[in-house]
Amino acid sequence: MKDVFASFDADRQRLADACERVASAARRSNFSLPTVAERISAVAVVLKGSYSWEDQSAAAASLRGFFHRDGIDDVPSPPDTPSWAADLHLLDQLSTIFAESRYREVAQHRASET
Repeated sequence: MKDVFASFDADRQRLADACERVASAARRSNFSLPTVAERISAVAVVLKGSYSWEDQSAAAASLRGFFHRDGIDDVPSPPDTPSWAADLHLLDQLSTIFAESRYREVAQHRASET
């Protein structure tokens, strides 16, 4: 279980960092979906903050909607943002992991310890 905790923490941090980069690039480029940029930024705040594991997992999983409803992956890369495609791929990949409940047991186990 310790390896799963470490994996959760690493994925949570990677996802939070990618969220911050995407939201920042979107804001700088007058992104066509400003509310999406703000929601992605809010997810990063939850992932980096002192929120419960359940809240962090739910926030990460909520990113799936940005790809399915809002079509963020179809938005062209903002200027001077070489990591845009890689960051979007990371958001898609990691949010899928959280959405598919890979870490649900981790969240439940940690919640029962407190």
